[in-house]
Amino acid sequence: MKFKTTIEISRDEAIRLIKSKMEFEITRNMLNKDLEYMVEDMGFGDNPDWEYYGHNFFVVNKVMDKDFA
Repeated sequence: MKFKTTIEISRDEAIRLIKSKMEFEITRNMLNKDLEYMVEDMGFGDNPDWEYYGHNFFVVNKVMDKDFA
């Protein structure tokens, strides 16, 4: 591409664009340990208004059913 024009987009659109790529390209290639750190760094486990309050995280590829006995 030789020439690009500048376009004005809203803050919400910029966030939407970033999220659309993070979900599929960035996070897909992250190690499970990196995902653990990211979830915890975002505040999950610490914020009483969010899911998983009071928990630490261990990310696995698939959660095994513990009731299979």
